Amino acid sequence: MLAGLFSFKGRLNRIQYVTIILAGYLLPFVAYMVFSVSVRRTDLIDLVGLAVIFGVTWIFFAAMAKRFHDIGKSGWACLLFFVPVVGQLTPIALMIYPGENKTNEFGAVPIYF
Repeated sequence: MLAGLFSFKGRLNRIQYVTIILAGYLLPFVAYMVFSVSVRRTDLIDLVGLAVIFGVTWIFFAAMAKRFHDIGKSGWACLLFFVPVVGQLTPIALMIYPGENKTNEFGAVPIYF
């Protein structure tokens, strides 16, 4: 399951994509709230925080690439995220745009959880 989060291969349907995006926003926030109250700030905590940010960013881009695969586009379309204005709308558009209902070059139709 975890390997699937970090992989850029395969497809994600809209429900899976939204679940990953929401978890990616909420889990680091909850972890920050717990650690900020219970742990004294040190360089180690900053390093762990940086690693979490890197991991979540990787998961976001992997989810976007797999969602682009579901609509029949290349995962390289994730680079649209870095285009001003368009980049802010890309993750939202991926939540709305339906995927292909047939097997494409990126794999079979994804099943629900």
